[in-house]
Amino acid sequence: LVQRWGEPGVDWELAEEGSRGMYDEMGLPGYFTVLQSVWGVPQKSHWAGQFFGGVDYDNLNSRFTWDGNEANNEYKNALAVAKQVDYKPDEYIVKIIYSVEEQEEWANTRAAIATYVKQCMAMFATGQMDIDSQWDEFQANIVALGSEDLLAMDQAAYDRTMAD
Repeated sequence: LVQRWGEPGVDWELAEEGSRGMYDEMGLPGYFTVLQSVWGVPQKSHWAGQFFGGVDYDNLNSRFTWDGNEANNEYKNALAVAKQVDYKPDEYIVKIIYSVEEQEEWANTRAAIATYVKQCMAMFATGQMDIDSQWDEFQANIVALGSEDLLAMDQAAYDRTMAD
């Protein structure tokens, strides 16, 4: 909770019994109450870092109480999540683990393909390339840059990650 919401007793506190939570309709009662938002203001109590939060979001970070303010963006997010939860995949991948060599090749190949695609998009849009007559050439050049090798590398890393 400290990482996302700040200092206990200053920025947030445990919710009182029976407090309405943002995700009550999804069966996630309020666990804590935000006293003051640490977002967008200078402070030293918010320890932001990368985390994964999917549609199921069944963790303490989403278990805060609601003050009844329908203009609250977190409340709007809660309404959207409630509508999406039925469409959540049964399984999803948090991360795929690549070797150091794969990471380097992956980054270089993706960068080369992205650069080529952006250049061609501009040339297609300005008429310097004809999308109808040069489409096959465009696709062949993406393959020549390593798109199939990239997919094979992604598949190998996925298989290795899922085997662990």
